[in-house]
Amino acid sequence: MESDYDQACYVFGDVVDRMFLPLITITNTYRYVSRAIDAATPQIVLEDVDDFGAHAMDPRFIRYFTNRQEILDRSYRQRVGGVVHGELQAAKRRVASSSLVFAHAVFEECISDCLRIAFLASPKDWLPLVRAKKVSLCDIEDHGVSATQKDAIQSLIAVLERDSILKKLDKFFEVTRPTEFRGRIADYEYSRARIEKMDRARHTAAHDDPTAYDPELLKDDVDYMRLTLMYLLAILIEKYGVRNMLRPDNV
Repeated sequence: MESDYDQACYVFGDVVDRMFLPLITITNTYRYVSRAIDAATPQIVLEDVDDFGAHAMDPRFIRYFTNRQEILDRSYRQRVGGVVHGELQAAKRRVASSSLVFAHAVFEECISDCLRIAFLASPKDWLPLVRAKKVSLCDIEDHGVSATQKDAIQSLIAVLERDSILKKLDKFFEVTRPTEFRGRIADYEYSRARIEKMDRARHTAAHDDPTAYDPELLKDDVDYMRLTLMYLLAILIEKYGVRNMLRPDNV
């Protein structure tokens, strides 16, 4: 069962391209937006409080503002200011949540590509995962056992594309079986529990509550994603000798 070393290296290069610029851009973009909101908050609060007061005093809208005492003593300014400030903080959380969801998508796509690299570099390492699959005599006659097994592996990888990020990672380690190797990354330790926690936060942000994610976690979470990808690539380098190769235009 032959490997496709060059194609594995091209996919490796694709992962390297995505794991740096897009992920760094995500954290930088959030930092810029967060600072802009913080800098503009006093002016936005003032403008919205003044706008509330103007509407409360407008004869056309007075009937909608039932608490006239807070209008007269101007205590509404503190209450409305607090509401506006809270909305601005919620806006930062929504931006952070969107950033997490996008970073997680890049992260998961790169993990899928790491599985592809492992397959392209050494299809035989996947054989234990598909040996239980029955092969018909027609398949052997038409394609040969090796080709049929390769198809079975590709089908398995296609199924993994729809699985959770944790199942993808579990399968990666099952195939590559990493041991101690030279590519250790300083101050990094692989933690399935941490990735599961980030995955739950991503799910909550995308499907339940976009304000539930703590923006203070974003940089550390995205940095951990990038370091995890560096760790996976280091395993692939150590095991298969793949390297970063730019994909030719005609490939």
